[in-house]
Amino acid sequence: MNGAPSASKVAAQWVEKAEHDLRNAEYTLTLAEDCPYDTVCFHAHQCVEKYLKATLTAFGSNFSRTHDLTELHALLPRAIGAGVDISDLAELNPVSRVRAGGATKAWAIGYCFRAARPRVPSW
Repeated sequence: MNGAPSASKVAAQWVEKAEHDLRNAEYTLTLAEDCPYDTVCFHAHQCVEKYLKATLTAFGSNFSRTHDLTELHALLPRAIGAGVDISDLAELNPVSRVRAGGATKAWAIGYCFRAARPRVPSW
């Protein structure tokens, strides 16, 4: 039978996509003066979003179609989400960045290496 893929398989697919976004962000940072920092922030956001969705999928939690990191974080089991700084997630949200006038170079670099890899259970 070819049924729907298991939750662990779907979660693993989310993680693989998150890793691709992280690799893109890290590589883009190597461009030095030619670095498009908005692209780094985009991929950092996508990475975190996909890790959150992987975690929610692995735990069998439902989530709506959203890109809001704070909304996704709020759905995590309490023990998993406890170590994440919500202000970092809020700052990385695209809507917050637009309101704040964009991300700075230092913030983009710091965020990628400080918070782009949330704790995801292994499966």
